[in-house]
Formats: sequence, C-alpha cells, structure tokens
Amino acid sequence: MKNIKNINRAELKAILTDTKAINGCTFIGFDMVTKVALTGGKKNPMQGEVDKIHTGFVAMLFSNKLRSAYGTMVNKRLTQSGKDADFVPSALPWGTRVEGTPVIEHKGNDYVQLIYTQKTVNLRQFVKSNGISLSDNDTELLALMESTVVGYNTPNGNISYTRNGQPIAKEDIEGMKASTSNGKQGGLSDEMKVIVRSPKLEGVARMTMNGTVYNIVD
Repeated sequence: MKNIKNINRAELKAILTDTKAINGCTFIGFDMVTKVALTGGKKNPMQGEVDKIHTGFVAMLFSNKLRSAYGTMVNKRLTQSGKDADFVPSALPWGTRVEGTPVIEHKGNDYVQLIYTQKTVNLRQFVKSNGISLSDNDTELLALMESTVVGYNTPNGNISYTRNGQPIAKEDIEGMKASTSNGKQGGLSDEMKVIVRSPKLEGVARMTMNGTVYNIVD
C-alpha cells in the first residue's frame, strides 16, 4: 500500500524547499488545476470560469546546485538535431529561485519549476506513424533510423477542461489562446523542445514523490 498523506500548501512548499529531499533530480507524479486566461477581456462570457485539469503527469524537479538541468537537456537535444550545443539559459524572467530548489517566489506567490518527462521518437517510429512501410532487409538503414531522434513526446498525463466545475470540450471554449512555443531553445524545432513549466503551488492538487502520495487539502 502506498504511503498517503494529506498536507496543506505551506507543508508542500516546506517539502519542495528541503534540500535533502530535493537533491539532484527527483521524479514526481502530479495532478493540478490551473485557471485558463482567455482572449476578449471582460466581454468574454467565459472569462474566469474555465479551468484546465492536469491528471497523471510525470515531471522532474531539479536542485540546479551545480548547473542548469534545463540547459543541459536543451544542449543534448541540439546535439541530436545536428546543431551546436551552445545554449545558455537566460536568467529567470520573473521571480527569485529559492537557492538549491525548484521553487520560485514572486510577488507573494510560490511556484514550482517542472520539466516534463518525455520519450524519444526516432526516425523509424516517425516514418511508421505516417503510414510508410519499410522492408526489414535493409538492416543498416533501419539501424540508422532507429538511432536518429526526430522528436519527443509526453507519454503520461491527460488534459481536460471544466467551466464552473462542469466538463467542457476544448473546442467549445471561447477565446482559447494558442499553445506556448516553449521559447526558442537555441533553434530547436517544436518537436524537439524541452517542456518546462512553473505553475503556482496553489494549483497543485496531488504530488507523488519519493514513495509518498501527498494530497493537497487546502
């Protein structure tokens, strides 16, 4: 049986800023709810009423004590893309990181920096997904295709939406903004980019870490 604890957000922050608990790379599972900002301002009848529900996602927390884990991951993917691995992450555009932790403080709010776990997609998988059949006779070509990374996908997690607590299809939401591009990341294609997010701690509903499931109850 899993170890399950009910905690509040202050206790969650204490866990995430514990440099003994978060040391190097820590894998977590999480659910969270975030408010969706819509276009159209106050004239949009759905403004302030739509929530985005993240369920069953897996991410990594980094202490970043010695180097930027985000920068290291981007440079690895630049190498895989045949580009120069010379990416240097810029300073945080907002907020102040609690040193040695993934927590960012900003204007009285707490955020947690997450790097989503992703799975490589090689050229052979890409070709197959586009309905192209290849013969197994050309082993040299197949081996090359399997070693060539052309993208990454997010294998875990589901996204759904609610309006005033009731399910709503994404296509029925008025004023949905286009998805973020995840920044330039040294010229990586969208398929190759590292997905990094910094949601408010107040939106986290569950976090599984180091063998314990934390349900956030306030």
